[in-house]
Amino acid sequence: MDAFSDSTSAALDSDIASVLTGELPPLGMEARPESASPAAARASVAAMLESSGRETGTDGRLLLEGLTLLWHGDWDSAHEIAQSREGTPDYDLLHAIVHRREGDFGNSCYWFRKAGKHPCYPLLERRLADPRQGLLDFLTPQGRWSPDAFLHQVSAGLAGSAETKRLLRQVQAEESRAFAEHLLAVPLRPVRPPRG
Repeated sequence: MDAFSDSTSAALDSDIASVLTGELPPLGMEARPESASPAAARASVAAMLESSGRETGTDGRLLLEGLTLLWHGDWDSAHEIAQSREGTPDYDLLHAIVHRREGDFGNSCYWFRKAGKHPCYPLLERRLADPRQGLLDFLTPQGRWSPDAFLHQVSAGLAGSAETKRLLRQVQAEESRAFAEHLLAVPLRPVRPPRG
């Protein structure tokens, strides 16, 4: 990576860290005391986009809000956003993650299939392959991300040790960061107003 790419990547990571704040979110829906309120979570997305000058379009902003709301424990609002454009890979991926956090693993698996081989997966693979993370074991032997395998690991890991849960939460956080990176790096088509 050249110096420009390094500084661009650092700025992107900083922007993501400004909205995905506090401790790592739980694997389930339990509350965290340091979670931002829904209004504060939405405001953090708006402030980050304003200060960074990033243009994501209406879809990107809405998806970032959904991801940030879920990070901070507002499952209902994140789910509402995910449902608003079902059949669109980015929304379907958010939908899958929302249902995994809910513990509805069958529904989550369905939405992961609908999202398909999502463009954020190579970003997540790069993040997990970083030896400083110690998360390489969460990739397939071919170095690929498998949302189905991770879904299985989460469902089994909920009854696991504190260390297992910590690692799963760390991978889940990297998944959210990779999704946010995708949303911030790729210009999305604006939402078309409904006909009528």
